[in-house]
Amino acid sequence: MLQLREITTKEYKDEISKEQGLYVLVFHALWCPPCKMFKHTLEEVVSKNNVPVYRVDVDANQDLTAEFGVTSMPTWFIFKDGKQVQKGLGYMPHPTFELELKKHM
Repeated sequence: MLQLREITTKEYKDEISKEQGLYVLVFHALWCPPCKMFKHTLEEVVSKNNVPVYRVDVDANQDLTAEFGVTSMPTWFIFKDGKQVQKGLGYMPHPTFELELKKHM
């Protein structure tokens, strides 16, 4: 069963970056209230849409955060077959985020 997964820079580079299919990568911070709200949306994405979601803590993974040019949280990326197909900023409720995902399904 899929689940929302916290990952490190090493895990992203070693496994996730090579993943095929659709997945979501989200940069967040533990101290960020919109990030906490967005976590519920992401949990629904995993359970209702069967799409893997990977979260990266910006404070613990500064190299990857800089590599993606993240300056605000949450920042999210949708990838399909190893290519970034969309980028967005901020909290979204599940129905709105689901519409963004469905553009790439």
